[in-house]
Amino acid sequence: MAIVPIPEPSPRARAVEAVLRPLLDLFEAATGGPAAFFAELRLGGLGLRYAFAREGGLVETAQPAAGPMRGLPVSGGLRVVAPLHAMGGDAMGHLEAASLGGRPFGAAAQEAIEACARLLEAHFTASAFHAPPAVGDALSDPLTGLPNRAALLGELERMLARAQRDDMTVFSVCVGLSGMDDAAGGEAFEGQLAALAARLVEAVRGGDLVARTGHHEFVVAGSIPRATAEASAAVVLERLHARCIGAIRGRARIDMGFAVARIGEFDPLALLAEAEASLLA
Repeated sequence: MAIVPIPEPSPRARAVEAVLRPLLDLFEAATGGPAAFFAELRLGGLGLRYAFAREGGLVETAQPAAGPMRGLPVSGGLRVVAPLHAMGGDAMGHLEAASLGGRPFGAAAQEAIEACARLLEAHFTASAFHAPPAVGDALSDPLTGLPNRAALLGELERMLARAQRDDMTVFSVCVGLSGMDDAAGGEAFEGQLAALAARLVEAVRGGDLVARTGHHEFVVAGSIPRATAEASAAVVLERLHARCIGAIRGRARIDMGFAVARIGEFDPLALLAEAEASLLA
């Protein structure tokens, strides 16, 4: 079945590129050479493919979801691949990186591509990429009862607007759970997620927001004084880490990425992408 290029960048493609660009920077820093990303997904009624490299930008192609999904050809480079999963754990596609310098990837490449895949899952499972859920569930996560990504983005937009008026700034902490095989132990993984969600809710201050934004990720967002942003951010991270470390068992690991809005910043997606990308730093 023929794959049809999409001539004009869609809002979805622009959002994907905004996420892939900082992730590619981090992947190349981790592996020490130029690379390209390829993502292949089934979203709604489409099979979507994305190719992204620093020189060529993003290319989006589409075909009916019933069609075959094959790897994208790249000559002259080695590859690493990581699966992508939807919020419920179902297979959704894969993320692939190819070396563009003809230089073999080192041991860090597989860990880096898997970390990038976890961050992409959070974006690809957002409501912007799917048909809307039922009205009653539109703004909440069914497993934890927390606000979901759509709800978080709406509240972040309001927080950013208020912060500009009140000489405050907005922080976003991305909390990721890794090191567990959720496909092999779904109940155990869900139990860890629920325990982590409860600890996060206990750790935040009044007015802060906790949301589940992806299969493995949560975000904590709130406002802090602009004049003491660095010190206040350190206190927030220390408190979250101290409360959450007791929620994990076995091989599970908690990672945190942090971002603080700049003066004049009003884009909630940019703030969230910066926090998610910093998980790899």
